[in-house]
Amino acid sequence: MMYKKVSDLFLMDRKKMLFYFNKADAVLKEMGKSLSIWVSGGANMCFYIRSRESTHDIDTYPDDEAVLRELSRNMQKLFPLPNAWLNASGRIFITERMREESEQGLNFNHLKVNFLRAEAMLVLKVLAGRTGEEFHDVEDTVALLKHLNIKSLNAVDALIMEYKEDWNTPLVMHFANEALKKCWGDDVEPIDKETASESLKRYLAIKPPEAPL
Repeated sequence: MMYKKVSDLFLMDRKKMLFYFNKADAVLKEMGKSLSIWVSGGANMCFYIRSRESTHDIDTYPDDEAVLRELSRNMQKLFPLPNAWLNASGRIFITERMREESEQGLNFNHLKVNFLRAEAMLVLKVLAGRTGEEFHDVEDTVALLKHLNIKSLNAVDALIMEYKEDWNTPLVMHFANEALKKCWGDDVEPIDKETASESLKRYLAIKPPEAPL
């Protein structure tokens, strides 16, 4: 197998992630500790949404970050895993509501793995809004729009206002609008200005030039 870059050697598909989760449970038992994690990012898209084949790392919100770091280090002693293969980056973005509404996907003796719902994932992907191919935000957003059958910018706007109101900006709306067009083409539903948030109204007032993602 040919790899485009060194990091591709560490790609994890659903089967490999399940293997590591099983081993992590055994390692936690040896540590005499337990851990609950809420999974977002590419790992969620791969394992839970199942819209892509693999991911480089597992972004999480752990209930105990110190235990997560110790677990990650101990797993690296057993397997050829990169430093950030299991990380706590989700702490920055995942809200309490997102965790409360998540679904428990895997329930081991010492490890509980929860997955954010598709609605929360869509909000996080739109807020990230990175257009570089290496980030997968565009393709993931398109996949989530299809998964949720969302065809209007108003619906995306409403979700962001529910989960991350303070993060909603015209730039976010622009990314979401471009993703909608990429996903649905001419089937995108017209924008209802009456139900739009102030951020969406500002975006509509700016009228940014057309620029494909």
